[in-house]
Amino acid sequence: CAYLPINTSQPQSRTLDMLNECGVSFIIGNVEDTLSNYKEDYTCLTTSLLRQSIECEEKDLPKVLAEDLAYIIYTSGSTGRPKGVMVNHKGLSNMVQHEVSTLSIDTDENILLFSPYYFDASVEQIWLALSSGASLVIIKEDDILDTEMFNRCMRKHQVTHLDCTPSFLEAIELESDLSLRRIITGGEACKLSLAEKLIQRYDVYNEYGPTETTVISVFKKLEESDILGGKIPIGVPIGNTQVYILDEAKNLLPEGAVGELYIGGVGITNGYINNEELTRERFIDNPFGSGRLYKTGDLVRWMNNGNLEYLGRNDNQVKIRGYRIELGEIEAELELLPDVSQALVMGVGEEGNKQLVAYLSGREKVDEAKVKMSLSTKIPDYMIPSHYVVLDSFPTN
Repeated sequence: CAYLPINTSQPQSRTLDMLNECGVSFIIGNVEDTLSNYKEDYTCLTTSLLRQSIECEEKDLPKVLAEDLAYIIYTSGSTGRPKGVMVNHKGLSNMVQHEVSTLSIDTDENILLFSPYYFDASVEQIWLALSSGASLVIIKEDDILDTEMFNRCMRKHQVTHLDCTPSFLEAIELESDLSLRRIITGGEACKLSLAEKLIQRYDVYNEYGPTETTVISVFKKLEESDILGGKIPIGVPIGNTQVYILDEAKNLLPEGAVGELYIGGVGITNGYINNEELTRERFIDNPFGSGRLYKTGDLVRWMNNGNLEYLGRNDNQVKIRGYRIELGEIEAELELLPDVSQALVMGVGEEGNKQLVAYLSGREKVDEAKVKMSLSTKIPDYMIPSHYVVLDSFPTN
């Protein structure tokens, strides 16, 4: 049975679209009020009910194949519709085995579930604990945003393993008396100054990987030599993974040349649910071997030490608070509003501290408050622009 994690704070219409597209059989949740919105169309079970002792017919567990679906997780889509990535057991197993063996996680470890369960970094954190016998520490979202409460949780539960975004580490001061042994950074570029500070106190690893290649594709423990080199690498491919840097004609590029990153190997997912056209566009036949390659849209280069360096995007996608956002999805929702005739959304600011700015033109005066209210019923809060600029019209040249 595959699972679909749902963000309960997102608009209900968005949730219903996901449930319908995935053909969900039943919904499990821990809040009765939230489940009541879906009881007419779906079988809903509370976690309290599942804890009860219920007699049921004993059956053998079904045989699971490597290519079988493990979970579906949604990311932002450029056409105005989020896209569901179908992740298989083979990729999930490979990612978890890499983490357990590389990090030597044991039963005495306490791993913080930092990421929301509907964000793919949570898959890494949950399954790393389950597969190694370590404890999983679940923190309240509000406590993550409060420095004092966050450190209190880390201390109380003797957390040894933290996996989070660089921007979070920039914003918080980790107290010196914690049990923390290692930090994994991902989801955004890690600044040189942050890495330099962290490696004095912890084992620090930098990781990279799109949802479409099962969370992690490239990985590296950061060393003093990386700091002295002046560039923070994202690392080298994990086991059973191949990476290629290609130009626009899909020719291999040499060391130092900037090109688009393509990823192959067992981490390649089954594509996008009910979207064969986009699957064919982003998952191409591997011209250098068997299987398929995922076209990441990320610009990288080979460094002279054999590591990959991340340089940015070559399309209309940004990362905000670690969330991957297609700006076209926000623009499409804005242009559906009756007062907006044209919209342009940009990610403004340094990597790790970007904010979304929306430029709008309308037939009449555009009301910013009404726009924000309307967007809140269509898209998650992290996709709603922080600033709005209303123009009489857009430049035509």
